[in-house]
Amino acid sequence: MAEPWVPVGLDVSKATLHVAILCPDRTKPLYQSFDNHEAGYAALQAWLVERGVSRAHACLEATSIYGHGVATALHQQGHRVSSINPVRSHGYAKS
Repeated sequence: MAEPWVPVGLDVSKATLHVAILCPDRTKPLYQSFDNHEAGYAALQAWLVERGVSRAHACLEATSIYGHGVATALHQQGHRVSSINPVRSHGYAKS
C-alpha cells in the first residue's frame, strides 16, 4: 500500500517560502522558511525527506507568478500540488 499524502501548506512571497507540514506522528505542525528560488526548492525537498515525507500534498495560494517555480519543482519531485484562489482560503479562515 502506498504511503499517505502528507499535508504541506506554503505561504509564498516574492523572496520567501514559509512552509508548514503536518506529519502523521505529530500533533503540531513543523515550520520552516526557504528562499523562493531553485536552491530553496532543493532545500525544501531535503527538509521533507529528512522528516520522512515522501508523498506531500502541497497547497499554496495562487499569488501572481511567485508560486510557479516551487509548484513546478514539487510536482517534478512527485508531490501533489494544489494552487488555490486566495479569496477562498481567506473566506475559509473567516468561517
